Amino acid sequence: MKTNKVMSLGLKLSLVALAFTSCQKKLEELAGSSSLAPAPAATMDGIWSTDCMPDSSDSYIKSIEVKDGVMTIAILQYSETRFCEQAKLMSTFMQSGPLTVIADNVSIVRGKNYEWRLDALIGVPNDASLTAMLNNGFACGNNNWVTNEPGILFACTVGAGFDLSNVAYQTVHHGVYVLESSVTPNYLQFETKCELNGYENFCPSSGDRPGTVSGDVYFRR
Repeated sequence: MKTNKVMSLGLKLSLVALAFTSCQKKLEELAGSSSLAPAPAATMDGIWSTDCMPDSSDSYIKSIEVKDGVMTIAILQYSETRFCEQAKLMSTFMQSGPLTVIADNVSIVRGKNYEWRLDALIGVPNDASLTAMLNNGFACGNNNWVTNEPGILFACTVGAGFDLSNVAYQTVHHGVYVLESSVTPNYLQFETKCELNGYENFCPSSGDRPGTVSGDVYFRR
């Protein structure tokens, strides 16, 4: 969730814990029952995160947890350009659902194709000024945003860079990842960004699956 608006490993771990524990109950409520039986993704199991990443008006960390065949991704955004400080956490954007590893990707070394069904897609405004901005803008048709409380983001446009207008409950994203386990620390890379109209960050069919991986690197924590 974009708005106007190096850290220690211990602080990174505490932020990862924040993303995957403070919203866990709500994620479980949103996910409901699942009819999909995903293939095991044991090689990706665990928690991974990027280093603090500067942007034009803020900074952010991307965190991933893979557990019991479900992948949850959280983007934690901070209100400055260089540092990811917990006291300046602005928003948390979370996506979760069953992960199925399909096959090797023949065009990318160590690449594997996967499908990821979205059973939960939420945003959490962690700052009062951001909460007010969302309410004043009637973001996603909602003017009842509450600080530190998750709001559902399916089928709406949050703002520039987050066009979810065609992303509905149980939308399937088609992606590719590379897991590098021959070095320490292990790291993950995912597909380059899909920028199809109304599917920002999502690849809605196997034909849209990118043939390259992005420069974002996730380290196992």
